[in-house]
Amino acid sequence: GVYYTPTFIVDTIVENTIGKLVSGKLGIGMTPKEVTKLRIVDPACGSGTFLLGAYQYLLDWHLNWYLNNDFEKWSKGKNAVLVQSNPARFKSAGGARGRDGWKLSVEKKKEILLNNIYGVDIDPQAVEVTKLSLLLKVIEDPGQLSYLDERILPDLGKNIQCGNSLIGLDYWDGKMREMISEEERARVNAFDWKAAFPEVFAQGAHSTDSGQGFDVVVGNPPYIRIHNLIDYYPDEVRFIQSHYLTASFGKVDIFVAFVEKGMQILKKTGMLGFILPNKFMQSDYGVGLRTLISEKQALTQLIDFGNAQVFNGATTYTCLLFLSNSPQKEFQSKFNKTFESPERFLQEAVFETRKSLSFSSAPWQMASSIETTLLEKLETAPARLSDMVELAITGVKTGANSIFIFEIIQLDKDIAKLRREDTDDIVEIETKYLVRYLKAESLKRYRVGSGSRVLLYPYESVNDQTRLVSEDQIKNYPKTWQYLNKFKHDLESRQKGKLKGASWYGLSFSSSLQMFSVQKIITPTLSPRNSFSLDVDSFFFPQGAGGGCGLVPKENISAYYLLGLLNSRLLTFFFQRISSPFQGGWYAYEPRYLTRIPIHPINLSNPAEKAQHDKMVSLVERMLALQKSLQSAHNPQEADRLTREVESTDKAIDNLVYELYGLTEEEIGIVEGK
Repeated sequence: GVYYTPTFIVDTIVENTIGKLVSGKLGIGMTPKEVTKLRIVDPACGSGTFLLGAYQYLLDWHLNWYLNNDFEKWSKGKNAVLVQSNPARFKSAGGARGRDGWKLSVEKKKEILLNNIYGVDIDPQAVEVTKLSLLLKVIEDPGQLSYLDERILPDLGKNIQCGNSLIGLDYWDGKMREMISEEERARVNAFDWKAAFPEVFAQGAHSTDSGQGFDVVVGNPPYIRIHNLIDYYPDEVRFIQSHYLTASFGKVDIFVAFVEKGMQILKKTGMLGFILPNKFMQSDYGVGLRTLISEKQALTQLIDFGNAQVFNGATTYTCLLFLSNSPQKEFQSKFNKTFESPERFLQEAVFETRKSLSFSSAPWQMASSIETTLLEKLETAPARLSDMVELAITGVKTGANSIFIFEIIQLDKDIAKLRREDTDDIVEIETKYLVRYLKAESLKRYRVGSGSRVLLYPYESVNDQTRLVSEDQIKNYPKTWQYLNKFKHDLESRQKGKLKGASWYGLSFSSSLQMFSVQKIITPTLSPRNSFSLDVDSFFFPQGAGGGCGLVPKENISAYYLLGLLNSRLLTFFFQRISSPFQGGWYAYEPRYLTRIPIHPINLSNPAEKAQHDKMVSLVERMLALQKSLQSAHNPQEADRLTREVESTDKAIDNLVYELYGLTEEEIGIVEGK
């Protein structure tokens, strides 16, 4: 869907790109003659929000310059670019205005538009809307409507063009031209930037020292995962993945290629300003974009909104990315860790200066400089959680919850009476392929709920491998087989029919039966804090936001020791600075983040270290027992006493973790927000 970028975001991006260029170095600004040479483009302009913002900024800048630099010269005679209108009427029109109602002439506004503003979009209707919006800005003063004829409105056909910004004419190389239909050509809409804007890419045409290309690239590129496009546009996706370094990593989002294209079409002294998802800073697919930016040392500003929402009606986690095509030794950054409104954050948060070399292709940690020092210290730990666990289990995905998941009504040894999830349908099936099943709400810190659900899981473990049981095996359990056949059509329709055939009764995504069946540490996939618990009852859980993730400790690694570390305040502090934030202060507890957690290893042959290890195990065992007692407290007084004991034990675990990781009093203060 299309979501309009709020004005305060557009203004911030325009001011930090165009504004910085026209202000010049050391505050010495450009003249209108120099500004005339600036070329500004939005490569995915949509309805023109950013181009209108850029145009309005230039109109205001020009008007202010002419009013304050030899006003008499510019308001009279053949050099006049200022005209006077009825001040009251002009004020009501909301246009750029100066003292005594002076404004830019229509001719000057046309000149600025044609010289400075460019845009591309693949949607022809969006292109026409952008043109119309810009033309209306030319004549927005009611007093100018009397001049409206064919000579007044400029032709924007060369400035605002329709095409695929990411796909060039080389897309057709190797294809038989006579076999390409007009319909396919129109759909792909390959675009040649240099042919479309020859005056922009003419070497030295607009600058004696910065070469060819645009001076400013701004916009809000589309956010679409590649795997959502592959079924419909496989050739285009393959082209983008093979032609853009940033798009060649996993299930990448298309916006990364727009950043790379933006850098390609910039001058050497050019500036780029985009609003885009902040996921690239931590995600695996973001490695290409992080590599591009860090190798070029291109960052000038990075403003991360955290989980504060910028777009009305869309849950997206965004940042403002400002890049330069010339290497930068340092950049300005700020991170919204208090989850205040984006507008207030932009106005009030203070920038920190950071060295460009502090960011690389590795995941970026958005934190203050003092926090960064502590995070770097934690990163030096000799082990990661990935060294301590056999497997991170991401849960199962049924593709049809109301068929595979049940509420327990009665559970006997051989037969279960169940209610299908989200229905009133009561069924009876054998218990052979039923497993206990929990959702995220049952996964608490140091506690696992008993749960009232089961999952139909027709799988078996063979040589430590999980495989779907055969139809012949299921037929030995006639109630189960009859039940599944009742929904055969629905089950075959999952994933656009990909499950048709022998696996029609399997889950969309199964997981290791063996690993689910052993003792494991589990966490909800989304949580506001580290909330790990110990599962000793072989529970299954779903994938995704309502599910969980399981960690199976390696042999000779104590689950109790790991549990204490993982739930500590220190590792919560660490995790919240490497994970993806979500609305309301929640974080993603997924293997790609979990495996990076630094773990302090214990040498059990060292008496002092063994004593620390045993103390942690004892504290965690005490915590688990307290949590269990708290759930069955008989009265408020007992609950209050147990709660105080839980808090005291929690504090003891935190202090032991600070000791294990060698934190100073100052560093402990940072973790605890003092």
